[in-house]
Amino acid sequence: MTRTKGVEVAPVWSPDGTSVAFNSMGHGIHLRKADGTGELELLRAGDASPKSWSPDGHWIAFTNSGSTSKRDIWLLNRSNPEDAFPLLETSFYEGSPTISPDGRWLAYCSDESGEFEIYVQSFPDGRDRRKISPGGGVEPLWSRDGKEIFFRRGDAMMVVPLESRGSELRAGALERLFEGQFAFEPTNSEANYDVSLNGERFVMVTRGGGAPPTELRIVLNWAEELKRLVPKGPRTTE
Repeated sequence: MTRTKGVEVAPVWSPDGTSVAFNSMGHGIHLRKADGTGELELLRAGDASPKSWSPDGHWIAFTNSGSTSKRDIWLLNRSNPEDAFPLLETSFYEGSPTISPDGRWLAYCSDESGEFEIYVQSFPDGRDRRKISPGGGVEPLWSRDGKEIFFRRGDAMMVVPLESRGSELRAGALERLFEGQFAFEPTNSEANYDVSLNGERFVMVTRGGGAPPTELRIVLNWAEELKRLVPKGPRTTE
């Protein structure tokens, strides 16, 4: 889809599946048609990385480094990309923003309590807010029906059921689904996994392991090195 000399990361599908927003390292948020046709569109310059698209296609939630903060969550208006503003801007780390399938809630992680936790707040006003991960958590991801949130806690995959009643969101009992040696980085600003439509299957990234990598060494002036290693003197036979 992209053929630039740079590095592109953090792809996010548009709700209709026709376009992909992504981060071009060091050059901000870009948008391109999923089939690779058309021109590359710059949505936001600078240190910005897209994370989630609202279901109506109107908003893109992205993370951005602030001058006095670790990481903040911003919103970008798709119709007017210059109309971007901070949604969560504190001295703490806020990352992994993900908008619910019905567009009413935003889940994200923050270290404001002293450890990374998952929070959910009403979107976009942020008036109703609650922590749903007692004991820590990162990389939240909504189920496709919006009734559950999956998240990581070390090697464990967790899930918490949610019930929305009007403007109130209630969290049920936390459940540990499985554990494994999967790639995990607490400061990931997006989920390093994905879930099937029915919430029963997971795509995970395994940790590196097994045989050590092949090592290549380049020796300069190898003839001189060979003379040094081979002892001088007549050859002998036994």
